[in-house]
Amino acid sequence: MIHQSLVKPPLVMGILNVTPDSFSDGGRHATIEAALAHALRLIDQGADVLDIGGESTRPGSDPVDEADEIARVAPLIAAISARWDGRISIDTMKPGVARAAVAAGATMWNDVTALSHAPDSLATAAELGCEVVLMHMKGAPKTMQDDPRYDDVVAEVVAHLAARAEAAMAAGVAREKAAIFEGLAPGGIAVVNAADVHADIVRQGAEKAGAVVRTFGHDAGCDARLLDFVADSEGATVTAELDGRRIEYRLAQSGVHWGLNSLCVILMLQALDVSLDTALQALAGFQPLAGRGQMKAVKVPGGAFTLIDESYNANPLSMKAGFVSLSAKPVGQGGRRVVVLTDMLELGEHSRALHEGLAPAIVAAGLDLVHTAGPQMRLLHDALPPSLRGEWRETAAELAAEVALLVRPGDVVMVKGSNGSKASLVAAALANLGVAEQEARVAAEAQGKSA
Repeated sequence: MIHQSLVKPPLVMGILNVTPDSFSDGGRHATIEAALAHALRLIDQGADVLDIGGESTRPGSDPVDEADEIARVAPLIAAISARWDGRISIDTMKPGVARAAVAAGATMWNDVTALSHAPDSLATAAELGCEVVLMHMKGAPKTMQDDPRYDDVVAEVVAHLAARAEAAMAAGVAREKAAIFEGLAPGGIAVVNAADVHADIVRQGAEKAGAVVRTFGHDAGCDARLLDFVADSEGATVTAELDGRRIEYRLAQSGVHWGLNSLCVILMLQALDVSLDTALQALAGFQPLAGRGQMKAVKVPGGAFTLIDESYNANPLSMKAGFVSLSAKPVGQGGRRVVVLTDMLELGEHSRALHEGLAPAIVAAGLDLVHTAGPQMRLLHDALPPSLRGEWRETAAELAAEVALLVRPGDVVMVKGSNGSKASLVAAALANLGVAEQEARVAAEAQGKSA
């Protein structure tokens, strides 16, 4: 993702490689004096950005040791920044090199692996706070031309970059969220989701503020560890370890994300000196809210179906979590796992890729049928295998008017979408099928009595 300031007007980037083997200018600038002279020539010729590289990524190239790469680029960047106040980009996949380059004066990180080379790439970019350029590369430089294959090169590259941009932005958000711990008094308690990909960023922010960190997640070492989550028709049973002690408790919610959510609640209440028994009783009695996982049986002619109302909010992550939750729900005889989706809003330029990108998660979850509404969900509809495609309508209101076509007895139906795309209209219409069925039955009984 290129920073908005690089879009209008277009800027010129000058490439300067201090490597012996780059395909464009390898070996031409072997000394810092030669490299600096070329950098100044590029500036004189109109370069707005200078991109400095110390490791070739041409096909077949060998990797460079981090210390050697830093020795190549850091002195040059320092020399350029002492003479020029323009943008300097470091072209590297290594977080350590990026850190050294920014310390020397670089203001941009250009990464051919889109911040995926090292586990701490995203966290480092968030910490540095510099501009970031995300690139696409298939495989590693040494082998990337051995047998490269794409089914649809444009779609695959777009999807890859959209996903990496989302990950990079999430890392930046995590860094900002970690700032909340600055308000804690020393020795205060910070509850951190260790299962989050950016947990290290949040933990570092908490520890920097002097907080005592308590974690919840799936892994050994977490203060509250989720061992099992078994959904049923009335909620779920959770098995967990709390400070090494095995516990089991009930939830009225059946979505799998509530397993970790409940552990977070327990740790928070524990920090407030609430007893475990009281915390578990409160969790067992907490009912899902309308639009946020409320579940009800809806009677229709021939039986009933289960409606799960998740119509208040949606994003790619919560969508995928919802599919996993739905896959775990038991269905009635002859029933199906059906999901009804409306547009996810406010996704900007990545909307197409993120909507189409839901298809693999739906297939992996083993869902049976997908009904959709909205222009963005049309993209998902077309991306699905034909066997999974249900009804599509331009608006949620149009789909709501035809809900009788969407379900049958025994189904488990989840409705999910952004509030602004009116998923709630579909959820309400499905719930009202039960009211209509009851009214029809009452009317029939009244007619029988009058006869």
